[in-house]
Amino acid sequence: MQPSNKRESRLRFLPRERRRRARYIRFLQGAVACLPARQRQAAQLCLLEGYTLRQAAQQLGISVSAVSRRLRAATVQLQQLAALFQSLEEEREP
Repeated sequence: MQPSNKRESRLRFLPRERRRRARYIRFLQGAVACLPARQRQAAQLCLLEGYTLRQAAQQLGISVSAVSRRLRAATVQLQQLAALFQSLEEEREP
């Protein structure tokens, strides 16, 4: 099954400015790679590849609610890392 093309809508929290957005996406890819395996799988499929919960569940062979729980846990960790990244970005800019 093909992933949906809703990646941009799922990543609407990203900065609008193109250069910052590209850095943030690279950060997000690295942060997802650091998650525990189950959370990483859900985040990779849903956040980075644009799969719906149902598509990810089919891909992983688990229930939609299991994908939802894993994605929620991943999102909490990613939000904490994103806050740190944001503060570092603000310090970096003149």
